Amino acid sequence: QAQRNAISQPLPQYPEIAKQAGVSGSVHFKFNINEAGHVMNLELVSGHPLLIPNSSDTIQNWSYRPFKFLSEQPREIRTRIALRFDSEKGQVSLVAPPSLGENLNVGKEAPMTGTSEPYHVTSEVLGQHNRKVKWPPYPDGPLKEFQGTVRLNVIIAKSGRVTKVSATSGLPKLAIAATEAIQGWEYRPFLRKGAPVSVTGDVYLTFTQNPDSQMKVFPGDEIDALLDAATSTMLDLKLEATEKYCYEALRRSQPLGPDHSHTINEGLDILHQAYRNSTGANPANGGALLNRFVAAASEYEKPSGKWTSMALSDIGTYYLSVHEYAAAEQEFKRAMAARKNCNDPEGVRICAMQQGDDLAFLSLALYHQAKLADSLPYFEQAIARPDGGIHAELKLLSLSTYSKALAELGRKNESEIAAKRTLEYKDSHKDAARAVGLIDAK
Repeated sequence: QAQRNAISQPLPQYPEIAKQAGVSGSVHFKFNINEAGHVMNLELVSGHPLLIPNSSDTIQNWSYRPFKFLSEQPREIRTRIALRFDSEKGQVSLVAPPSLGENLNVGKEAPMTGTSEPYHVTSEVLGQHNRKVKWPPYPDGPLKEFQGTVRLNVIIAKSGRVTKVSATSGLPKLAIAATEAIQGWEYRPFLRKGAPVSVTGDVYLTFTQNPDSQMKVFPGDEIDALLDAATSTMLDLKLEATEKYCYEALRRSQPLGPDHSHTINEGLDILHQAYRNSTGANPANGGALLNRFVAAASEYEKPSGKWTSMALSDIGTYYLSVHEYAAAEQEFKRAMAARKNCNDPEGVRICAMQQGDDLAFLSLALYHQAKLADSLPYFEQAIARPDGGIHAELKLLSLSTYSKALAELGRKNESEIAAKRTLEYKDSHKDAARAVGLIDAK
């Protein structure tokens, strides 16, 4: 459905090394499309390593028409796509993403610890290998009496079948229901260096009567159940409820260490979407809402600066939109400092792209304050970034405004060179040129 709103979807080049090796296959991604139609938070789901880098770099530059729903306000959405590489034809094509249940019988490499079987895996890894899940029925009895999380230790054979389940915590009646259900669960085989092995780990099932939860028996602990409720209320635009659930999940996750780093990331992701949705619905409150997110990210995000820097960039962009350029300058400088701790995984350029965008926005904030000499070094860094290191429309806007700044400083020859580069970039990035035509650089 999301692809119907696509404006520009250039396909990646077939990597020469993959073509020579005869590597074919599909690369599957999921990502957000923000209110402006830009690709954000690109995540790899699956694909051959030789096919991934070109694909991720290309998708970063895709653009879409804004997605509007009942509120008529642009909304950020989440979608999935797949690229099919055919080595015999040397072609790359956009295809429907695989169903979430496809090829679940195939083994999958898994991080694990221990020196002999059964090796230990985390509950997160267990969840990633689920193949067949049957949820337990809610036990009979007063609902308030039967709520909470059951922790179960499972041993899984090389085939992926559960061979032993033992409850280690939780109310007895809940433990009985959970144990009976999990005995019928099946997993994709867990591979260690390509060979299937038996593993052990803990499964958490939470039984909840929270009216905002999407499920009443939830595959996780109370923190995951809170995040589930937060997601539900965020989609319903219930900001106060979303904040309540997210902050409680973050508060519980913070002292639990690395095993819950993914829940902190998910909680901040939900909060970020909730605040941006509310800002879109009520722009006058944008600065206050985004500052609340900065406070949350600064408190709970340790040590990565991904969410903190993103929030600061959002505030800077908000100040630009309301022409408060001095305030925007300070926020983009803070964002760039926070982004020093934001590192992209291999094949992804999310942090790199945001860094390039921050350079462009900071340049514009300085230019609007008539700090022309101060703006030049940032413009030069922005326009020097390659595709995939800055959004094309921002690079084009930077080139155009850089030429104007040089002219206003009396540096005519340099201004003409920059103007020529602007025209060349417009010719090679026509979609970006159309987008920049909607932006008032003055």
